Amino acid sequence: MVNDASLPQLTLHTKSGEKSAWTVVEAAGVSIGRKDTCDVVLPSHEVSRQHAEIRSERGRWILRDLGSSNGTLIAGARITEHVLQDGDVIRIGSFELRCQLKAADEISVVDSESSEAEACLDMRDFNALVDQVLVADQEPPDGKVEGTRLAMPKLPGLRAAARPVPARQPTLRQDAKRVLRILHGAANALMEHDELEATLERLVELVFENLPAERCFVLLQEGAPGETGQLVPRIQRAAPGSTLSALRISRNIVDTALRSQQSVLVRDTASDQRFALAESVVSLGICSAMCAPLCHKGTVSGLIYVDRSTTGQSFSTTELGVLSILAAISAAAVERAQMRAHLERERRARERLARYHAPSVIDRIVSSSSQDAGTMETEEREVTVVFADIAGFTRIAEKLSARDVTAMLNTLFGGLTDEVFREGGTLDKFIGDAVMAFFGAPLAQPDHALRAVRAARGMLARLEEFNAPRPLEQRLGLRIGINTGPVIVGDVGAEQRRDYTVIGDTVNVASRLESSVARLGQIVIGSGTHAAVKHAFHCTPLPPVILKGRSVEFQPYLVLGLSSRG
Repeated sequence: MVNDASLPQLTLHTKSGEKSAWTVVEAAGVSIGRKDTCDVVLPSHEVSRQHAEIRSERGRWILRDLGSSNGTLIAGARITEHVLQDGDVIRIGSFELRCQLKAADEISVVDSESSEAEACLDMRDFNALVDQVLVADQEPPDGKVEGTRLAMPKLPGLRAAARPVPARQPTLRQDAKRVLRILHGAANALMEHDELEATLERLVELVFENLPAERCFVLLQEGAPGETGQLVPRIQRAAPGSTLSALRISRNIVDTALRSQQSVLVRDTASDQRFALAESVVSLGICSAMCAPLCHKGTVSGLIYVDRSTTGQSFSTTELGVLSILAAISAAAVERAQMRAHLERERRARERLARYHAPSVIDRIVSSSSQDAGTMETEEREVTVVFADIAGFTRIAEKLSARDVTAMLNTLFGGLTDEVFREGGTLDKFIGDAVMAFFGAPLAQPDHALRAVRAARGMLARLEEFNAPRPLEQRLGLRIGINTGPVIVGDVGAEQRRDYTVIGDTVNVASRLESSVARLGQIVIGSGTHAAVKHAFHCTPLPPVILKGRSVEFQPYLVLGLSSRG
């Protein structure tokens, strides 16, 4: 991933008709197109399969058209390349993608002394949270209504002042009704959305609908669902009529909220001299603030922070309760949206890998993505390459319909691919009526040469099964060449299209052994492969040959069968 501290955060709001979606663009950029493997899929025939891309370059976001048929438009003009600005609207067919750019320094968490916590609520258990927020009026035996108070545990590093609520009339019941209405409405509203960005947008709307906040932002933990990582700003909004400026909050408040899983109310920032002297929210004229972690089943996925700058109008403990309940409900919705996004990314990764690898290999790649063996980066590695060419197919194809030719080829290729996958190999490509595969990447396989020869023998057996019910004139042959040695393996190709493949002299030799040395029904291997499998397979040397493109003789070997020693 590109790591550029100056790169602004880019959010794409995609709209088509009544449907909307939000995408936060990662530093590596996104691909846009009709193809379902694109990062942003626009399902319309007006959109090319690989239509456009957005990449980060030198602290800027660059939009490029990839030679699309109908073009990529900015402000009604067709572009080839464009530096994106905040508010730009990208039009692709009937789709609009609105760009929102936030500078990297617009939202920051700075080290400073803590402000006093006037109140806090325990977020670890939802039922306990509701009990704290919806405190019932208590009527003693004499019939007088006494005051109630919220249970405010003292937090490390903060003075939690749990102040008694003065004796009052039954207004608390009205607060309870209000909170219950918020609870019901928030649950319904947040569950309307599946996409993470849309969920966060709706959360902020609910905050402004139900709290007198002037500014609000949401930070989420980086990483897969259930994992903890660095807090990253995801959304920042100002209430109508308020000014949206860079927000700075006390790291102590944030760390305490996350560590204790409790929401925190700072009633009056100006009264805290330690906070006033620090570079903090006071420098922006903020008078009151609240912070609540997004906590679900003991896991914190992020937090919500709100503040206001109106002098003399502090947030109340009831409003802290409202924010806390919104955060508790939102945590489940955010976790659901994150999990959906994670599963969608995994689905696309599996779909892409399924073109090359056996299901068991895909499982290992996905599950070990943090290990070297799971990467798809270009690297030098020793592998064994297999070329298997179907002989006689052209002759037969001339006498069959296109439908029959396709069905025959698909059946045979399916059987050959099964043998590659059975041994944990990687299918590189189909070349006309030939198959290219390799063993030993992306997962390390110390016995890759043995796997390759076993797969080749399986291919010949599959061909026999394929030919058995067919008349002699419709039977096919198979020549196989195998070679072991160093290659460059990884995603290779242009920016618009990359394939996971191997390149190098080892590949060329395997191809020449199949095309120039092997006869029908034979498996011919190079000296490197022979050295690795001779204990398991009985092989005989063939006459040395000078392969095309080489000036020295090469010693090939013919695989005859299993060795008695193996």
